[in-house]
Amino acid sequence: MRLVAKNISRSFIRGNGSSNIFYAVRPVDLELRASAVTEITGRSGSGKTTLINLLLGFYTPKWEIYFWMVQIFH
Repeated sequence: MRLVAKNISRSFIRGNGSSNIFYAVRPVDLELRASAVTEITGRSGSGKTTLINLLLGFYTPKWEIYFWMVQIFH
């Protein structure tokens, strides 16, 4: 069993202009296997909780996530 996420990211526009983009999570590919222990570490504000929320589908999907090789978000 595995979870595969392709090109997941989360960004926000700061201020009035659309050219000022803040990335809470920069685009990343991720694969988690059932038999492995995975640890997500980083300093405060580095996007750990945002990454988990992306994987759980709490934000509108704009990425690809597969569970057991079945696409659940696109």
